[in-house]
Amino acid sequence: MWLNHVHLGVRDLDRAVAFYRDTLSLEVSRRDTWASVRVGPTLSVDLDHRPDQSDGPKPVIIGFVVESADEAYAQLKAKGVALEGEPEDQYWGVRNFYFCDPDGYQIEVAQPLVRGGATPA
Repeated sequence: MWLNHVHLGVRDLDRAVAFYRDTLSLEVSRRDTWASVRVGPTLSVDLDHRPDQSDGPKPVIIGFVVESADEAYAQLKAKGVALEGEPEDQYWGVRNFYFCDPDGYQIEVAQPLVRGGATPA
């Protein structure tokens, strides 16, 4: 068994597609009454139009792994994303930061600090 997709309800489908495509540079692999955004070789975030969905934070965190949290932070900041603090090293072995998508889903961007069992030099 493996995770194939995460399904999110969004109030404005066009706005959500633009955010994931243009701000996060992800590929939109399907677009009609709902959209599918590819986030890995076998994983997608499916966006379902739900105009009655409430604003505000949702009890979901979408996590992305990057090579450099600092570079990702700078790129998102340049695109005008409202970031929640700067990248920080965490005791569990990542350097990360957070922000929300237009529908209030929290997104974590994390850079692993330990690879292959060795600590970085």
